[in-house]
Amino acid sequence: MVNGHPAVHSVIPRAPRRAVARSRRRDVIAGVLIASGLTWPFLLSSVLHIPWWAYLTLAMLGGALRYDAAPRDKSPHWPLFGFVIVVLIYTLLGAVVLRMPGYGSEKAWHFLLLALAAYLVTFRQAPLTIDLDRGLRWGLGLALLVALGVVYHHRDLFLETQRYGIAELRQLFAVTGFPLAIALAGLWALPRTLRPWSLFAGGALLLLVAALEIFVRGRFAALTLGACAVLLVLGPPWQHFVSRLFYACGLVGALLLLYVFVLPDFGESYQYLEALIQHPLENRDLLYTFAWRGFMAHPLGRGIGSFAYSGMLDAYPHNIFLEVGYELGLPGLLTVVLMYGMALRRLWRLWLSPPHRLLAALLGVMMLYMLKAGDIATWAFQWVYLYMLIVATPVAPTWPLLRGEALR
Repeated sequence: MVNGHPAVHSVIPRAPRRAVARSRRRDVIAGVLIASGLTWPFLLSSVLHIPWWAYLTLAMLGGALRYDAAPRDKSPHWPLFGFVIVVLIYTLLGAVVLRMPGYGSEKAWHFLLLALAAYLVTFRQAPLTIDLDRGLRWGLGLALLVALGVVYHHRDLFLETQRYGIAELRQLFAVTGFPLAIALAGLWALPRTLRPWSLFAGGALLLLVAALEIFVRGRFAALTLGACAVLLVLGPPWQHFVSRLFYACGLVGALLLLYVFVLPDFGESYQYLEALIQHPLENRDLLYTFAWRGFMAHPLGRGIGSFAYSGMLDAYPHNIFLEVGYELGLPGLLTVVLMYGMALRRLWRLWLSPPHRLLAALLGVMMLYMLKAGDIATWAFQWVYLYMLIVATPVAPTWPLLRGEALR
């Protein structure tokens, strides 16, 4: 009896309860697999003799576990479809009309195969849930431990690069992929709440991972994580702003201590950082200028892979917008702008909701990296996968967006 009334017990059938438990376990497992599959190709290639692409099957399996045939908004798919169509058209033109050398066709098919693999396992995903977030965090935490082990194993190579030779470093590591993988793994530190102490702890951990990035010559990744720490601690959103400002001053002090007392012990990695401070663009301003002028001279593009035959030392301009503008012209550039616009809108909304910040940060780090390290084929699996998983997949009604409200 409850207050004089007979107690009413809600009976939940065992079968649906078991189905819910299975679904939750599935999302956790899928999250671990996805995080591992997106990071391990660049972390373990220097330690285990396993082809880098073999690790992508982990993310594909994770995506397949979350397959859901429910109808949903298809608008985020259209810019990606448009970009793929443009790549196909310019590949055919290059092969039939322009008689392009082999690099262009290799680059095109490399992109198309990786993008297709990512799309097939993400185009019909179950809604994003807190259990998927939990699995992603576990997977990223595991990836960060793997990264620490790999860095420690090769510490002498980073401390004394000149003695061993930069060629050996490039042979062992994907010198841009390795810092990217560590940056993605470091997002494990992002808290789910706006409590000032949690924000301070998350920001401090991000700065430590940024210091690790300096050690492995990942300056851009370090800057990205530093900016993420600033946004995390100071906002938006701006609840508890006075406390957060106080903690931000503490983080600035910690950063200065790292720079003065810790980074100089990083050997030649620190010397590399000092050289980059004096020449921040690493002569990439020449690539950017050349690519921009090439686009303005030929706004319809010169064919995929054509930048490699321009006479510049690099095969691509290290910026997805300039690369696509130079090679695929206005049609390709328009589709990339639309994809980035959709990604930015989704990223902003997820960042303003503390429980969903990990998703926003994963998408943001990946899309920012394409402004520095692309070509389109190198990271095709990663950026297509995260675009489809985070931009094109709705949030589950059981895990509502908080629209910037503090989760207490």
